[in-house]
Amino acid sequence: MLGLMDERCDSCGRTYRPDDEFCGGCGTPRAKPEAPLPAAAATPTATPTATPGVPVKRSIRGRLMFLVSAIIPIGIVIMSLKDCGSAEGQMVVSGSPHGEWTFVPTGCASMQPYGFVGANLHADGHNDGGVYVTLDHVHGHKVELEVPGSCRNADGTDCTVFEVPRDACQVFDVAVENSGTVVNDVRLVDGHVHLQCELPDGTTVSGTITFEGC
Repeated sequence: MLGLMDERCDSCGRTYRPDDEFCGGCGTPRAKPEAPLPAAAATPTATPTATPGVPVKRSIRGRLMFLVSAIIPIGIVIMSLKDCGSAEGQMVVSGSPHGEWTFVPTGCASMQPYGFVGANLHADGHNDGGVYVTLDHVHGHKVELEVPGSCRNADGTDCTVFEVPRDACQVFDVAVENSGTVVNDVRLVDGHVHLQCELPDGTTVSGTITFEGC
């Protein structure tokens, strides 16, 4: 009986001996057994694929996290730049070639970012007028009034401003003092302005405004 592992010639049926390269009966070359495929080639490794949509979500999420991380500090800075001071009182202007008005401040801001020691007393709107109180260590205190409705730009810039000279006033009581508070490297100021003045062009200015933490 042939063993299970005996191999016969396909042409004549004769059994090959272990070392035969040709059939001993008909001379037919012995067929060589096929070599097994390498493990890597026999079982190709599939490249993992992510679930559709996941990479996009991660990408968007990453961008959102970046935007949030960038926006939060900006928001904090913007919030900290808002007015933190208060101003009370009013200034009445009459007989002026620029018109007549009563200015009532609703807030104030330091003038230090513009290179001055002083306060910008303003109303709610960009074009509602203002009072600028500054201190020059050579010439002393200076008061300027911004005419309501005179700003040429929507952001409240390029406005008509005129000075109230000290020598035109019966009362020129003005004070600006640095406070002990610093916000974003800006030292806040306190003070007041009390005026009773008649300018050469007929403008009269009178009123009192106090401010704190500007």
